Amino acid sequence: MTDQKLTPRATIAISTLGRNINIARRKRRLSQRDLAAMMGVSVSTVRRLEGGDPGISLGVLAMAFIALGNIRRFSEVLDVATDDIGLLADQEKLPHRIRKRKHPVDITCNDHQPIEQKPAGWHPTDGLGL
Repeated sequence: MTDQKLTPRATIAISTLGRNINIARRKRRLSQRDLAAMMGVSVSTVRRLEGGDPGISLGVLAMAFIALGNIRRFSEVLDVATDDIGLLADQEKLPHRIRKRKHPVDITCNDHQPIEQKPAGWHPTDGLGL
């Protein structure tokens, strides 16, 4: 990571994350040694993580989230279902008008066999005597 320059915003975000991990560890009454043992890393790695070292791997970060009981939050980072910018971009790609097709679309199921077309007015209970 030393070859790559981080923007000030990225540096602040990484530093804030490290500080938050430090606070979360202390709230759980864990020493750095305890957290390191739970994560399977050295105490110096925990110190680097809490100090906001940008060279820490995502694997180490994920292990910290697991050890602190927050892996769900780690996996939700930029989750496509909650990515507002991505969702807005998807909406912009939607067609403005929907036109009926001249020829019906061939609907197939997973084994690529045509699905039996039901006549108009058909109901799932037809023929069951209900």
